[in-house]
Amino acid sequence: MQLKQACTGLWAVLFIIAPLYSQANLGGIGLDLTFNISIWLVASWLTVTMFFKMNSQFVIPKYFILFCIFPLYLIVMNIIGNSDNILFNFRLLFIFGGLLFFIALFQCDFSDKDIDKLLFIIVIAVCVQACVSVAQIILPDSSVSSWFYSRSDGVPRGIFQQVNVNVSLLTTGVIISLYLCSRNWFDTANRLMKGVVLLAYSLSLYII
Repeated sequence: MQLKQACTGLWAVLFIIAPLYSQANLGGIGLDLTFNISIWLVASWLTVTMFFKMNSQFVIPKYFILFCIFPLYLIVMNIIGNSDNILFNFRLLFIFGGLLFFIALFQCDFSDKDIDKLLFIIVIAVCVQACVSVAQIILPDSSVSSWFYSRSDGVPRGIFQQVNVNVSLLTTGVIISLYLCSRNWFDTANRLMKGVVLLAYSLSLYII
């Protein structure tokens, strides 16, 4: 139970708090982007915690081999091309890190109620990102926009300072919001929680 609570707490830190760490983007990708450092730090910690929470039997996700095709393809292409590109190797490391995180999720015996709670945490994170994006559109010169080093051109780049990353997250939030609305969880949720789901859904659609 304590490990499950720890996983839930780290999940909240990963999606809600870690992305808020931001500073001026001087260019670059990967860990050159400051929010990636905080996110990967928490994600690594959460992955280790979930493996500690694992059942006695190691669980392999269904169709796991399909998720491995793309990383294996990249490795083969890298070997054939005889590439020593450090940047490319780091990208491979990030991909396999995400795959390891995905496997770790299946080692925890989360109930349907736990899954709804974890999805709601993602919706809260989406709501925060959507609010920042709206501020970048309506108040491009506001203190909120300046805090996240946004340009004053009214383009909603979000905390991530990249339009495509921001839109991908908000689109995910729309899908999760619709899913939660179809669950029994939504019927029993209080008004505040329902309001967060509807706000995240509405603002995300507005940005997208």
